[in-house]
Amino acid sequence: MAGGKETPRQKMIGMMYLVLTALLALQVSNAVLEKFAIIQETLSELVKDQVSNNETAVASIDEQASKSPNAAIKKAGEDAKKVHELAKTTIAYMDKLKGEMMKMSGTDKIDEKLINDHGSKVATMMIDPRSTYGKGFEDKMNEYVTELNKITGKNYDKIAKSPKEMPLFASDPDHSRKSFLEFTFENTPVIAALATVTQMQTQVLEHESKALEDLGAAVGKKTLKADIYVPMVRAKSNTVAAGSDFEGEMFLVATSSSVDPVFTMGGAKLESVTDPETKVKTGKIKFKAQGGAYDPKTNLLKKSFEAKIQFNDTTITKNIEYFVAKPVVDFASAALSSLWLNCGNEVSVSSPALGAAFNPTLSSPAGQAEYIRGDQAGKFVIVPTSRRVAVTVTNAGIVLDTRTFETKIPPPPDLVFKDGQGREIDPKKGIPAASLGNIRVEAIANENFQKEAPRDARYRVKAVVVNLYSGGVSSGARNYTNGNLDLNAMRGNARKGNILSIEVTELVRIPFRGAEEPVKVRTNYLQVQIM
Repeated sequence: MAGGKETPRQKMIGMMYLVLTALLALQVSNAVLEKFAIIQETLSELVKDQVSNNETAVASIDEQASKSPNAAIKKAGEDAKKVHELAKTTIAYMDKLKGEMMKMSGTDKIDEKLINDHGSKVATMMIDPRSTYGKGFEDKMNEYVTELNKITGKNYDKIAKSPKEMPLFASDPDHSRKSFLEFTFENTPVIAALATVTQMQTQVLEHESKALEDLGAAVGKKTLKADIYVPMVRAKSNTVAAGSDFEGEMFLVATSSSVDPVFTMGGAKLESVTDPETKVKTGKIKFKAQGGAYDPKTNLLKKSFEAKIQFNDTTITKNIEYFVAKPVVDFASAALSSLWLNCGNEVSVSSPALGAAFNPTLSSPAGQAEYIRGDQAGKFVIVPTSRRVAVTVTNAGIVLDTRTFETKIPPPPDLVFKDGQGREIDPKKGIPAASLGNIRVEAIANENFQKEAPRDARYRVKAVVVNLYSGGVSSGARNYTNGNLDLNAMRGNARKGNILSIEVTELVRIPFRGAEEPVKVRTNYLQVQIM
């Protein structure tokens, strides 16, 4: 194309065209044809956008040219309308051709049947010398460029190029001998042929866009007349404590209502917003601030992004610096430095700096812990499964902090033996035979464990063996499946000086979730003399 470098859009479309051309030489599968359908849809959207942009451009040129008494400027305005009409009729012709291609394939829309059509009907339609479609298409492409050159006085690139006119294929013996139509449509399925024509429509519109840009410059489109003036204040902080100084800078913003600026940040286009009061157009910036290697002294991370404003053919760029503060993450629980192994440790995680935006998730390397969300944001139950747990706090996909906890093994409970009146039995004092009624064995959790993990500090006595010894000989063992011992049957055989032996042979802990865990205690029996 004459004048200027290729735009990013042109380069992208050109690359798609090369990929498309290369794929046409292959025996394509259905999967590849589906990719052609995606390319066709993408190119169609580009065509719609460019048509709209060009219509806006020609309307702006016509408005300004109509106000000028200068004959040269008026001619540039007329030429802009001619350029647009030429492109419009060419695009309409190409749309009609695509319609004929679909008609040849027995359909009027792009559907699964058309996408998977490997037939050569359309290729024959475009290449067969007896057909008027192919030659007519080539002539139309050449005619468009010829007429555009006449109107503008420029020298635009040919669109209907044969392989020998393309540096990439000029020395390729398999392609250089082919004509434009053979190279473009040979062995081409329907969807690929449609994508090819649509790609050439983008070339037509890019030619038009460049021509309108040149003509726009000729009518003074580069000159901006400021008609909007707004006083602005850039404050150091919008929040000021009572008794302290408010500091800032006041300056004047001047802009023109005739421009429609495009705002980009880091290469991404921003949403344009017009202030209802000042009528100033601004780009709306909103993104999640990413953390990283914070300065250990300040807990700040210096970052930046490129801000760009484009209007007409002018681009203003500035590098904007900002600082990301490391959010303070607070853990609140009954155990701040350690967690109980295989137990449900209730933890609250908060970050005052993030406020209502704080809705964290917790994670650890595989095999270290399980996490259960609570009924409120920041509420969790951590179930450690290893002796050390690295808890990573993530909010909105951003890692905020990692806290490492050591884990503690739950301590064994103490066994307490109580008589029928609920009094603890003292082995030193003995037990009256009359008290051999109902005896209860209870497992009492460690006080600290009970406080920090109450839902896991529960125990069950599952097996007890009771013997009554006289002269070292048992009157017969009795087995129980819980801690409630009915010894009334033994009472009649009990004599002063006999020894009552109660041994807990199976004790389990009942976690708040999961299977029961066997527990061993330091002393699992009671031996007391009958008084």
